[in-house]
Amino acid sequence: MHQIFAWYIQKTPLMQIRKRLIAANAPPKGNSIYRQIQWSRSSIQAILRSAREDAYGFKTYSRAGQTFHIPIVPFIYEKAARVERRETAIEDELNNTYANLDFNARVSAYVQDLQADLEDVINANPQSDEERHALFLRKRQYIDDLLEEVVIDGDRQIHVKFRADILRLVQGNKVA
Repeated sequence: MHQIFAWYIQKTPLMQIRKRLIAANAPPKGNSIYRQIQWSRSSIQAILRSAREDAYGFKTYSRAGQTFHIPIVPFIYEKAARVERRETAIEDELNNTYANLDFNARVSAYVQDLQADLEDVINANPQSDEERHALFLRKRQYIDDLLEEVVIDGDRQIHVKFRADILRLVQGNKVA
């Protein structure tokens, strides 16, 4: 359709536009049935008339020798308004959800809690089999949460890949 408007603006005659559309084998809009006449002149005129109505914001009707201009909301403005409303809703949702979050404070608190809990795990002295098993499960959960990969190479060197840069977070929270 953009090409139809471009040709029309260049003052290409309607029959020439029709010939170009047929030569390009361009399908008419909503072409679900076979048509004997490809791209009729009236189809092209209807597309251009609709675009004109959208551009000027009114439809022109004639009845009993009188001409009436009926205001319409141009499609492009209606679509732009819907997009703008959706964009505003998304922006509001983001602002309401994330505006009050202080990520630095939350990360700092998380790392402090993690350090304190790890110290408890390290200093734990389980007395029974159940306590030992519970401690084992806590340690395993930490490993699953914190470590992405641990590899022991051929020289028996241990290589640890953390899920997050935990060392940087921990070092950033230490009090000097």
